[in-house]
Amino acid sequence: LVALKDLGIEIPAQPTAGDFQQLKDKLVDLLKDRSTASVAELSAMSDETALSASSLLAAEMSTSYIVNPPLFPIIAFQGAILTLEFGLNTWSPFFFGSVGMITVSLIDHKMPADSALDQIHLLSDMQTITLGMLENPVTARSRTKALLMSAFVSPWIEPIKEGIELTQATFHSGQEVGDLLYGSYGAYHFSMQSFAAGMNLEAYQSQLTDYATKLHKQGQELVPQWLSIYLQTAQNLRETHPKPHKIVGAYFDEDEWLPDALASNDVTGRHTHSINKLVLIYHFEVDNKLAESVNEAEELFLGGRASFTIPLFYLYIALSKLRLVEGKSGTDIQETMNLVDSYLQLLGIWARFAPSTFQHKQDLIVAERARILGDTDEALNHSEQAIRSARASGFIHEEALANELYARFWIERDNKRFAAPLLDEAHNLYCKWGAMAKAE
Repeated sequence: LVALKDLGIEIPAQPTAGDFQQLKDKLVDLLKDRSTASVAELSAMSDETALSASSLLAAEMSTSYIVNPPLFPIIAFQGAILTLEFGLNTWSPFFFGSVGMITVSLIDHKMPADSALDQIHLLSDMQTITLGMLENPVTARSRTKALLMSAFVSPWIEPIKEGIELTQATFHSGQEVGDLLYGSYGAYHFSMQSFAAGMNLEAYQSQLTDYATKLHKQGQELVPQWLSIYLQTAQNLRETHPKPHKIVGAYFDEDEWLPDALASNDVTGRHTHSINKLVLIYHFEVDNKLAESVNEAEELFLGGRASFTIPLFYLYIALSKLRLVEGKSGTDIQETMNLVDSYLQLLGIWARFAPSTFQHKQDLIVAERARILGDTDEALNHSEQAIRSARASGFIHEEALANELYARFWIERDNKRFAAPLLDEAHNLYCKWGAMAKAE
């Protein structure tokens, strides 16, 4: 930051929302009356000061994301602005891809629907610009980084298989050109996107183990740790475990890892851990730990800025909060329902752009909310819609969950005739996913 100041770019170590908004407004203004194709075809940057500043900004991107998340968008937007002002440089697609990623992170359940739609159109433009720049020889050196940023954005606006393919392309690109750090991030995003997509757990562990082994051989430590969180989570799902909510076993030990993660301010790792732990606690119905896990996941939300852990956050936070207020009345349940409604609005917006990924999640939450509120018709309709949508999209684990929760609806009504086939189907689907502990 001191070196950048010497180059005429002053970035505060602890930026405010106003600092970010100023840069965002400037970027949007510079993009006015420009087509996405014209940005990707800008002439090469020749200004030496701008080139030096761009290199410094690019060098601090990943570090800021991990240890100082508020600084990351300031750096990314400043880099994109330099491209628009002075022309393309090696890092331009990295900056624009990061702007797209940040735009995803700005879209949350507190944002008005119209504003959210505007932001999604902006991130779609950023994705187009980023991918367009990949063909320009000026930017060839940052191909791995640009692929990574595109992998961040893709599953929010396209079928999730497209994003998974980009994560794999990122890893392989990093291996080919020697960008081992950002290639490793491709492996990390493969771990989260494939888990979210319901990849068979045995095949999933095999692929992650291969990635982790290669990264260890290259001397990397941080990303293999993150992969180990997912490997152990998958193992907990696959086998009988005395404390299935504890991410402890052959791959990972949360008790040993946490002190180091706190000391190094590994916010991304702690966020990853919190989401996986929430999934396990909800999945295995460790309800006495549920409120604590929800609070932790909410506190570490920013550690997953734009990552595809966030859809799981909204799904499992909503389902968990509904479980926690079941049977209650008054202020507690009303506050929860208001929050769940805001999550549903956001998922509904994403469902317009990637319905195969988001529609069944929205239906699942609506069905569970209706079950708890006693709205029989809505619970029936949305439970069946969630099952159909998840099946059509290949989200086998969430189809299983939809069957399980639908069975609970009938069990509450003492109707075993309807509940039994749903429980059998949930059992079979969990087995196909590989979640043997749940099936037993």
